[in-house]
Amino acid sequence: MRWMALLTGVLLAAPVLGQDNNAEKLFHKMEKKIRSAKAIHVAFEGDMTGEGKKGKFNGSLDLAEGNKLRLDCSGDFGGEAMKILAICDGKVSYVALNGKVQPQSPNTEDADFAKALGIFARAGAMGIMHLHHHKDKADKKEHGELDKMAAIKDFKLGGKEKIGTHETQAVQYHLDFAKQGTAQVTVWMQGTAQVTVWIDMATDLPVKREMSLDENGKNFRAVERFTAFDLNPTTDLKTFQLPK
Repeated sequence: MRWMALLTGVLLAAPVLGQDNNAEKLFHKMEKKIRSAKAIHVAFEGDMTGEGKKGKFNGSLDLAEGNKLRLDCSGDFGGEAMKILAICDGKVSYVALNGKVQPQSPNTEDADFAKALGIFARAGAMGIMHLHHHKDKADKKEHGELDKMAAIKDFKLGGKEKIGTHETQAVQYHLDFAKQGTAQVTVWMQGTAQVTVWIDMATDLPVKREMSLDENGKNFRAVERFTAFDLNPTTDLKTFQLPK
Protein backbone atom coordinates (compact mmCIF):
# COMPACT_ATOMS: atom_id res chain seq x y z
CA MET A 1 0.00 0.00 0.00
CA ARG A 2 3.03 2.21 0.07
CA TRP A 3 2.49 3.23 -3.53
CA MET A 4 -0.98 4.50 -2.64
CA ALA A 5 0.46 6.73 0.05
CA LEU A 6 3.01 8.10 -2.41
CA LEU A 7 0.32 8.69 -5.03
CA THR A 8 -1.87 10.47 -2.50
CA GLY A 9 1.04 12.74 -1.57
CA VAL A 10 1.64 13.62 -5.21
CA LEU A 11 -2.04 14.37 -5.82
CA LEU A 12 -2.24 16.59 -2.76
CA ALA A 13 0.90 18.48 -3.73
CA ALA A 14 -0.12 18.97 -7.37
CA PRO A 15 -2.55 21.90 -6.79
CA VAL A 16 0.09 23.74 -4.75
CA LEU A 17 2.75 23.17 -7.40
CA GLY A 18 0.32 24.36 -10.05
CA GLN A 19 -0.43 27.54 -8.11
CA ASP A 20 3.26 28.28 -7.64
CA ASN A 21 3.83 27.78 -11.36
CA ASN A 22 0.96 30.16 -12.16
CA ALA A 23 2.42 32.71 -9.74
CA GLU A 24 5.82 32.58 -11.44
CA LYS A 25 4.24 32.87 -14.90
CA LEU A 26 2.17 35.87 -13.82
CA PHE A 27 5.22 37.59 -12.33
CA HIS A 28 7.40 37.00 -15.38
CA LYS A 29 4.60 38.24 -17.65
CA MET A 30 4.62 41.51 -15.68
CA GLU A 31 8.42 41.63 -15.66
CA LYS A 32 8.66 41.03 -19.41
CA LYS A 33 6.18 43.82 -20.13
CA ILE A 34 8.18 46.30 -18.07
CA ARG A 35 11.58 45.22 -19.39
CA SER A 36 10.34 45.37 -23.00
CA ALA A 37 9.41 49.05 -22.67
CA LYS A 38 11.47 51.74 -24.36
CA ALA A 39 10.50 54.21 -21.64
CA ILE A 40 8.45 54.30 -18.45
CA HIS A 41 7.04 56.97 -16.17
CA VAL A 42 5.72 56.11 -12.71
CA ALA A 43 4.55 58.13 -9.74
CA PHE A 44 4.56 56.46 -6.35
CA GLU A 45 3.88 56.97 -2.67
CA GLY A 46 4.38 54.76 0.33
CA ASP A 47 5.44 54.23 3.91
CA MET A 48 8.20 52.33 5.65
CA THR A 49 9.31 51.14 9.07
CA GLY A 50 12.61 49.92 10.46
CA GLU A 51 14.78 50.11 13.58
CA GLY A 52 11.76 51.36 15.53
CA LYS A 53 11.22 54.28 13.15
CA LYS A 54 8.41 55.13 10.75
CA GLY A 55 8.35 57.23 7.61
CA LYS A 56 6.59 58.15 4.39
CA PHE A 57 7.84 58.87 0.89
CA ASN A 58 6.59 59.89 -2.54
CA GLY A 59 8.13 60.65 -5.88
CA SER A 60 8.44 59.85 -9.55
CA LEU A 61 10.67 57.77 -11.80
CA ASP A 62 11.41 58.21 -15.49
CA LEU A 63 13.51 55.79 -17.53
CA ALA A 64 14.22 55.97 -21.26
CA GLU A 65 16.44 54.25 -23.78
CA GLY A 66 19.93 55.64 -24.08
CA ASN A 67 20.54 55.13 -20.33
CA LYS A 68 18.38 58.10 -19.37
CA LEU A 69 17.01 58.23 -15.85
CA ARG A 70 15.38 60.65 -13.46
CA LEU A 71 14.41 59.67 -9.92
CA ASP A 72 12.95 62.34 -7.66
CA CYS A 73 11.89 61.17 -4.20
CA SER A 74 11.31 62.89 -0.88
CA GLY A 75 9.83 62.05 2.48
CA ASP A 76 10.76 61.60 6.12
CA PHE A 77 11.98 58.76 8.30
CA GLY A 78 11.91 58.91 12.05
CA GLY A 79 11.16 62.63 11.89
CA GLU A 80 14.16 63.37 9.66
CA ALA A 81 13.58 64.73 6.16
CA MET A 82 15.10 62.84 3.27
CA LYS A 83 15.39 63.62 -0.42
CA ILE A 84 17.13 61.97 -3.35
CA LEU A 85 17.46 63.34 -6.86
CA ALA A 86 19.24 61.12 -9.37
CA ILE A 87 19.55 62.06 -13.04
CA CYS A 88 21.42 60.47 -15.91
CA ASP A 89 21.40 62.13 -19.33
CA GLY A 90 22.88 59.04 -20.97
CA LYS A 91 26.48 60.10 -20.48
CA VAL A 92 26.85 61.60 -17.01
CA SER A 93 25.18 60.73 -13.71
CA TYR A 94 24.13 63.32 -11.12
CA VAL A 95 23.06 62.37 -7.60
CA ALA A 96 22.04 64.67 -4.75
CA LEU A 97 21.23 63.20 -1.34
CA ASN A 98 19.45 65.58 1.04
CA GLY A 99 20.77 68.47 -1.03
CA LYS A 100 24.38 67.28 -0.95
CA VAL A 101 25.57 66.79 -4.52
CA GLN A 102 27.75 63.76 -5.15
CA PRO A 103 30.64 64.02 -7.63
CA GLN A 104 29.36 63.62 -11.17
CA SER A 105 30.57 60.50 -12.93
CA PRO A 106 30.62 59.31 -16.55
CA ASN A 107 28.08 56.57 -17.27
CA THR A 108 29.66 54.17 -19.73
CA GLU A 109 27.92 50.92 -18.79
CA ASP A 110 25.74 49.85 -21.73
CA ALA A 111 23.32 47.78 -19.64
CA ASP A 112 22.27 50.52 -17.19
CA PHE A 113 18.82 51.05 -18.77
CA ALA A 114 18.04 47.33 -18.98
CA LYS A 115 19.39 46.81 -15.45
CA ALA A 116 17.26 49.63 -14.04
CA LEU A 117 14.11 48.22 -15.66
CA GLY A 118 14.88 44.80 -14.21
CA ILE A 119 15.56 46.17 -10.73
CA PHE A 120 12.34 48.18 -10.86
CA ALA A 121 10.30 45.14 -11.94
CA ARG A 122 11.67 43.10 -9.02
CA ALA A 123 12.21 45.64 -6.23
CA GLY A 124 10.19 48.70 -7.23
CA ALA A 125 11.21 52.32 -6.84
CA MET A 126 12.95 51.48 -3.56
CA GLY A 127 15.35 49.26 -5.49
CA ILE A 128 16.13 52.06 -7.96
CA MET A 129 16.90 54.44 -5.10
CA HIS A 130 19.59 52.14 -3.81
CA LEU A 131 20.89 51.22 -7.25
CA HIS A 132 21.92 54.86 -7.56
CA HIS A 133 22.82 55.46 -3.92
CA HIS A 134 26.33 54.05 -4.29
CA LYS A 135 28.64 53.31 -7.18
CA ASP A 136 31.81 51.26 -7.03
CA LYS A 137 33.74 50.52 -10.21
CA ALA A 138 35.48 47.55 -8.63
CA ASP A 139 32.15 45.76 -8.15
CA LYS A 140 30.67 46.61 -11.56
CA LYS A 141 31.82 43.50 -13.41
CA GLU A 142 30.94 41.03 -10.66
CA HIS A 143 27.50 42.43 -9.91
CA GLY A 144 26.51 43.68 -13.36
CA GLU A 145 24.07 40.82 -13.96
CA LEU A 146 20.52 41.29 -12.71
CA ASP A 147 20.25 37.80 -11.22
CA LYS A 148 23.40 38.41 -9.16
CA MET A 149 22.10 41.74 -7.88
CA ALA A 150 18.47 40.79 -7.23
CA ALA A 151 17.69 37.08 -7.63
CA ILE A 152 14.03 35.98 -7.32
CA LYS A 153 12.62 32.61 -6.21
CA ASP A 154 9.88 30.79 -4.23
CA PHE A 155 6.82 32.18 -6.05
CA LYS A 156 3.36 31.75 -4.51
CA LEU A 157 -0.06 33.06 -5.38
CA GLY A 158 -1.67 35.36 -2.85
CA GLY A 159 -5.25 36.53 -2.85
CA LYS A 160 -7.24 38.61 -5.29
CA GLU A 161 -7.94 42.17 -4.16
CA LYS A 162 -9.54 45.30 -5.57
CA ILE A 163 -7.23 48.28 -5.06
CA GLY A 164 -8.96 51.48 -6.12
CA THR A 165 -10.31 50.69 -9.58
CA HIS A 166 -7.79 47.88 -10.16
CA GLU A 167 -8.67 44.18 -9.91
CA THR A 168 -5.41 42.63 -8.77
CA GLN A 169 -3.79 39.29 -8.08
CA ALA A 170 -1.11 39.14 -5.40
CA VAL A 171 2.12 37.26 -6.09
CA GLN A 172 4.57 36.48 -3.28
CA TYR A 173 8.27 35.75 -3.78
CA HIS A 174 11.68 35.95 -2.17
CA LEU A 175 14.19 38.49 -3.39
CA ASP A 176 17.88 37.91 -2.68
CA PHE A 177 19.80 41.17 -2.64
CA ALA A 178 23.54 41.29 -3.28
CA LYS A 179 25.65 40.63 -0.19
CA GLN A 180 27.21 43.31 2.00
CA GLY A 181 30.07 45.20 0.40
CA THR A 182 28.55 45.52 -3.07
CA ALA A 183 27.98 48.92 -4.57
CA GLN A 184 24.42 48.44 -5.67
CA VAL A 185 22.54 48.36 -2.37
CA THR A 186 22.70 49.92 1.05
CA VAL A 187 23.18 47.86 4.19
CA TRP A 188 19.50 47.42 5.02
CA MET A 189 18.80 46.10 1.51
CA GLN A 190 21.02 43.06 1.89
CA GLY A 191 19.84 39.54 2.49
CA THR A 192 16.57 37.84 1.53
CA ALA A 193 13.44 39.97 1.43
CA GLN A 194 9.86 38.73 1.40
CA VAL A 195 7.98 40.55 -1.34
CA THR A 196 4.33 40.73 -2.38
CA VAL A 197 3.33 42.52 -5.55
CA TRP A 198 -0.29 43.17 -6.52
CA ILE A 199 -0.61 42.90 -10.31
CA ASP A 200 -3.43 44.52 -12.30
CA MET A 201 -5.11 41.65 -14.14
CA ALA A 202 -6.16 43.94 -17.01
CA THR A 203 -2.79 45.60 -17.68
CA ASP A 204 -0.29 43.10 -16.17
CA LEU A 205 1.37 46.02 -14.38
CA PRO A 206 2.09 46.40 -10.65
CA VAL A 207 -0.30 48.45 -8.54
CA LYS A 208 1.26 47.94 -5.11
CA ARG A 209 4.35 46.27 -3.65
CA GLU A 210 5.26 45.32 -0.09
CA MET A 211 8.78 44.34 0.87
CA SER A 212 9.98 43.18 4.27
CA LEU A 213 13.40 42.10 5.44
CA ASP A 214 14.60 41.00 8.86
CA GLU A 215 18.38 41.27 8.67
CA ASN A 216 20.50 41.76 11.78
CA GLY A 217 17.39 42.74 13.74
CA LYS A 218 16.57 45.71 11.50
CA ASN A 219 13.03 44.50 10.64
CA PHE A 220 12.66 46.73 7.60
CA ARG A 221 9.32 47.01 5.81
CA ALA A 222 8.28 49.22 2.90
CA VAL A 223 4.99 49.51 1.04
CA GLU A 224 4.78 51.46 -2.19
CA ARG A 225 1.71 52.27 -4.25
CA PHE A 226 1.85 53.38 -7.86
CA THR A 227 -0.43 56.34 -8.50
CA ALA A 228 0.58 56.57 -12.17
CA PHE A 229 2.17 54.01 -14.48
CA ASP A 230 2.83 54.78 -18.14
CA LEU A 231 4.68 52.55 -20.59
CA ASN A 232 6.40 54.20 -23.57
CA PRO A 233 5.28 57.76 -22.76
CA THR A 234 6.43 60.78 -24.75
CA THR A 235 8.99 62.26 -22.38
CA ASP A 236 10.26 65.83 -22.51
CA LEU A 237 14.05 65.74 -23.00
CA LYS A 238 14.33 68.42 -20.33
CA THR A 239 13.39 65.71 -17.83
CA PHE A 240 16.90 64.28 -18.15
CA GLN A 241 18.87 67.54 -18.20
CA LEU A 242 21.50 67.78 -15.48
CA PRO A 243 21.19 70.69 -13.04
CA LYS A 244 23.66 73.48 -13.67
